[in-house]
Amino acid sequence: MDEIQRPSKKTLIRFFKGKSTIWEANLVQIYLALDIDQAYVQQCLHEASADFYANSEPTLAISDNDIAWKTFEELKSTRYSYPKPNNFWKYAIAAAIVVCLSVTLILFNRTHLLDKQTEVVTLKQHHFMATKGRVNMITLPDSSVVSLFPGASIDFTSNFNENDRRIKLSGKAYFKVKHNTAKPFYVSTDNLTTKVLGTSFQINPAKSNKSYAITLLTGKIAVSYKSAHLGVLLPNQQLNVDSLGKHTLTTVDAAHLTAWTLGELRYEQIPLVEICKELEDWYAVKINITNKHLLNKRLTANFKRQPITTVLEVLSLTGGFKYAIVNQQITIY
Repeated sequence: MDEIQRPSKKTLIRFFKGKSTIWEANLVQIYLALDIDQAYVQQCLHEASADFYANSEPTLAISDNDIAWKTFEELKSTRYSYPKPNNFWKYAIAAAIVVCLSVTLILFNRTHLLDKQTEVVTLKQHHFMATKGRVNMITLPDSSVVSLFPGASIDFTSNFNENDRRIKLSGKAYFKVKHNTAKPFYVSTDNLTTKVLGTSFQINPAKSNKSYAITLLTGKIAVSYKSAHLGVLLPNQQLNVDSLGKHTLTTVDAAHLTAWTLGELRYEQIPLVEICKELEDWYAVKINITNKHLLNKRLTANFKRQPITTVLEVLSLTGGFKYAIVNQQITIY
């Protein structure tokens, strides 16, 4: 029988890490079964285990690292009792099992702690804001679609759509929510929360005060103020809520009120101050009303892709005021 050559250090380290080829592993197992050069084998084993933990120390907690090392030492002593040649196959199977257990233990600890680190990363905020002068349409991770009125914005975390779907809204927006009974959809703005399962609706805050109008087109939504339940809306209903939580429910033409998503502005007995604040965002201009008696004057008008000069001309005729334009600054008096 030819003399068995001592495997190189790299070969033994590869074997202890479970990275040997089948042919190479067979030769190493035969060599180990001869129970020779124990000091050399122990040195290779030590270097292999050091490499394992050099990769895992940054993510293993101290207690986890101690447990893993203790377990590895126990497995090591079991693994390399170096049986005699007549027990070769029993040893070979045991050695393979021990290597797999060692690697599995280390990978489990690393994966467990990496998952914890990932949780922190995934909670970062996503912020989207519609630029003034244009409507922005955003598709959310759950395939729901949000149309943002110019100047409006939404925020949500990266774990959106894992257990539920939560959006923080600032400004006016129209939501078309993907139906999912297992993951309710929540829209929060100040103290107001709207809960839906799958529907289309609009939230419109008044610019001049902290009141809101929630309008439902399809489906069903539930609205609450702080922890108080205000009511459930059906299609073509609108809930108006003031800054104190007082509310009224009315029947409206929902399609009429959401026409802005199609490029059309419609106002029916709306205070001039509210109209002008929307026009500022819609046309990216600045409007100043110097005549305070005009602020709460209610007007009715419809505009579809009209220039700002045409809009002001129509409003001035129905509202009985004059205006002047200097650069992007509009003064109503």
